[in-house]
Amino acid sequence: MASRIQRVAVLGTGAPALGLAAHLANVGVPVLLLDVERPGAAAEGLARALDATPSPFFHRSLARLVTPGALPGDAEALRGCGLVVDATQGTRAGTSELLARLEPLLAPQALVAVDTSRLPLRELVAGRAPDFLRRFLGMHFLPPVRRARLVELVPGPGTEAVRVEQARAFARDVLGLSVVVARESPHLVAERAAAHAFVTCLQRMEAHGLALGDVEGLTALLFSRERGCFQALEDWGASAFVDVVERCHAELPEERAGFQLPPGWRAGPPSLAARRESDPTLTRTLRPLLAEDDASARLRKLIADEGRAGRFAWEVVSRILSHAARCVGAVARSPRDVDVALTRGFQWELGPFAMWAALGVTQTADSTLSAP
Repeated sequence: MASRIQRVAVLGTGAPALGLAAHLANVGVPVLLLDVERPGAAAEGLARALDATPSPFFHRSLARLVTPGALPGDAEALRGCGLVVDATQGTRAGTSELLARLEPLLAPQALVAVDTSRLPLRELVAGRAPDFLRRFLGMHFLPPVRRARLVELVPGPGTEAVRVEQARAFARDVLGLSVVVARESPHLVAERAAAHAFVTCLQRMEAHGLALGDVEGLTALLFSRERGCFQALEDWGASAFVDVVERCHAELPEERAGFQLPPGWRAGPPSLAARRESDPTLTRTLRPLLAEDDASARLRKLIADEGRAGRFAWEVVSRILSHAARCVGAVARSPRDVDVALTRGFQWELGPFAMWAALGVTQTADSTLSAP
């Protein structure tokens, strides 16, 4: 029987681990923050989190719920945790070794998770006991957790259904996150679909010779009025984005064209000044659409534009919808999961299938499904 999770251990002192520890504290869950290499590193990491801007904590006082420690010195405290999350973002060999070290230290009913979207779970737990496998799974928290509000769960080899449901209930009811249960595949649902969408924007920008500011405005209309694709890439982080693109390009041969990053984009998003460059004619087209509050109506009006704005928008959207359709079954379990992954993980107003419904499925199906 899966027990209620009352305390969580987070392993690691990097940004993913600190962000997760802070979010747990924000919702009132006591956290044991453990470094696996040297004593004192967890306390230093906690101090960095408290000084960060923006802060991952709702209020500095919540940091009292985070207890820093290290392994093996705090192994006894680890036995008091109902969920243990490895958020070290280590290598395949390093993570496998860490899980082997953890196995004899865990409470009998503790749920064990690895925060990863790139390491194959089966290889990480080779040699672990059946009891360990039954309570082990992947839990990928989209960073930063405070804003993204999404976790993707990936059952491992042998994970019991009750354990998946335990993780889902904790993430949803205690952490306040949306949950997608994904199939194991490179970078899961949210990062894979978002990376494809952003690469598509860059490819079509070059094909149409559009200015950076025009693409920032057009993609703000398509995805979220709060930010266009370049601001989204800046928030995501250039290295994280490129890592997803390159891995999907290498490991998904049938999707290779959609992950072909144009030359010169590996250094990161353009500067804010460069993003202000725009075509006055396109600016006049975009300005009234920004005033449209209804995202579905805004999308239809943009696609209906007979100029460069409408052509760019349709070429981007049709490719996004085609890729989303191929994700269902391969990595996502349902169209809803793709939409949740992007609306919660990347703050899109409409997910791909909601876009499809807004444009009319029967009207767009043939041209969408033939898109690369």
